[in-house]
Amino acid sequence: MADFKRQQDFRKGSLLRKINEDPTYLSFFLVFDIVSKEESPLFAGPAMDYLTKVLNQEYAAQYATALDNFKKVLLKINKELPWFWQTISGVDQAMTYENLQEPWWGAKKPKLEIECLEENVELTAIGLMDLYKRACYDFVRWVEVIPPNLRHFQMQVWVSEVRSFQQDTGAKDLGFFDNPENSGESGNVTKINQELSLTAKPFIQLNFSHCEFDIDSIAPMFADLGKNPELKKPKIAIKWGSVQQINQQLGANLVTEVNDSPLTQAAQGDYNPFDPNADRRTISPDGDGKGGFALPGDPTFKSVL
Repeated sequence: MADFKRQQDFRKGSLLRKINEDPTYLSFFLVFDIVSKEESPLFAGPAMDYLTKVLNQEYAAQYATALDNFKKVLLKINKELPWFWQTISGVDQAMTYENLQEPWWGAKKPKLEIECLEENVELTAIGLMDLYKRACYDFVRWVEVIPPNLRHFQMQVWVSEVRSFQQDTGAKDLGFFDNPENSGESGNVTKINQELSLTAKPFIQLNFSHCEFDIDSIAPMFADLGKNPELKKPKIAIKWGSVQQINQQLGANLVTEVNDSPLTQAAQGDYNPFDPNADRRTISPDGDGKGGFALPGDPTFKSVL
């Protein structure tokens, strides 16, 4: 039984600040690159410049308007309605290496597939993809309007814990609309869970480049229409060419070699609270030089059982 150590090591509180073993609820959020003209010509300006400066203005005006509205709707959903993106599949392909047998990451033309909320009366997902199609293609002449080298973009997928953790003991007294920064204005407040703050929370950051929306991914929404319809969840697929894990942050306790357990301190003293021959298992809140534990009769004695 070499996997097991002393019995005391398995008692609650015997090891502190080793690894936070609370289960995680992994989720995601998306970031679209609207700055880099080289990596995101669809969003950063080159595609719009092509429509407004290269094509005939009377012919291109409708496509430029559609592209501008597509960008506005996409960013509005991502910033103001992030819950509209319900699930994302295909990220596992970015973490599959297959012994590096392929010439590059993404050689098999993989996709990210985003499942949205049930389609609403404003046809948000359908309208989003309709704007994209009307900006990039001419289906009357059956040609591409925006060429492939200007349709691609860059995006990031952040994978992290979905919950927000209280950062001090005053957070529990805040109302729904209260500012969390005001939690310490009254009373004694102790900071907690600092290793799980917004800036310290562990995450994985993946950067997908040479991405392009799949215009066929919205088509299943128009399948099997009937007089007794059911709610449908639209899916939007994004083809990507390459991926890179550009950043990550591990848990603060993974590489921390600190053991400040009171039980370890007690084991260094003269009194062991887990001694079965002891009359009473007791602990002193103030400490008495015996690793924080006190014997009955001491002035700092306080029973915890």
